[in-house]
This record gives sequence, C-alpha cells and structure tokens, in this order.
Amino acid sequence: MEALSAAKRSVIYNYTIVDRHNNDVICLQETCIDSDVSSRFKINGFDLISYRLNDKHGRALYVKSNMTDVSEQFSTTHCDVVKVGNYSTANVYKPPSEGWDVPNLLRPLPHPAIYVGDFNSHHPDWGYGSADTGGEQLIDWASCNDPTLVHDPKQKGTFRSAHWQ
Repeated sequence: MEALSAAKRSVIYNYTIVDRHNNDVICLQETCIDSDVSSRFKINGFDLISYRLNDKHGRALYVKSNMTDVSEQFSTTHCDVVKVGNYSTANVYKPPSEGWDVPNLLRPLPHPAIYVGDFNSHHPDWGYGSADTGGEQLIDWASCNDPTLVHDPKQKGTFRSAHWQ
C-alpha cells in the first residue's frame, strides 16, 4: 500500500470494499502513519480495532461498524488478531528490513481462522524463483499448523515496492 492517505481510504470504502466485496474486516499494511491522529485512520462504515504506528511501516485492522460480536484477541510485533463471530482474522505485516521468528510471532489460531497480510517472505510455492529465510520459516510453520494456502501458484510474485526495491 505504501501509505494510507485520504484518497486511498476513500478508494477502499467507495470502490473496493462496499461495492465489490462487502467485507466485514479490512487488514492494511504499510499504513506509514507515525502520529496517533484518528482522522488519518478513518474509513467510513468501519471501526478501527487495532493499529501499529510507524512512519515507514505500520498496519491497521478494521471491522464493519454494524458488527456486534467483535473482540480484539492479541497483538504481537508483526500481527494483530481480531475475532468476529466464530472467525479469527490475523493481520500480518513483517517489514522487509526486519527478520522474524515465525513460530513465536505467528501464533496458530483455532479453526476457522484467516491469516492475511504482507509477509515480505519469498518462496517458490508463492511464485518466487527462490526462497529466503522468512519464506523457509513460513513453510516450516505451515507444515506444523496445516493451514490452507489461498494463492494461485501461476500468479507472479506479489507486489514489488519501488521504495524498498
């Protein structure tokens, strides 16, 4: 995403979430907000549940305002988890410049759960030519926790940041 601006918040609400997908939860990474100013996080129709401030990184997790069975579960350095009804959603963001200890920072969640985010990790299973340390750690974590990967292996490697190369 590379910075959550007013224009991007408008696009998220007006074109992506409401009109096309009717999502209950929004998970954002690379919000690039370093001051605790509520207007910089506002998305109409959604409540901000958790966020991490950072001028170069950051993340935010929202739930539709009319949802009633919502509880924030926990946060770690790279992950925030919210439970809506019976479903847990993990918003994951690992900055490219940081390492991570996947087993300790990415907790297994009870079924049904969704892990979404920017893992900044490469592996051939996700369309990359080779694996990096983070990719190997995620594969090991997945082999122990048996999640279902929702990714088209024919898809090219995911977003490449001009800023981070």
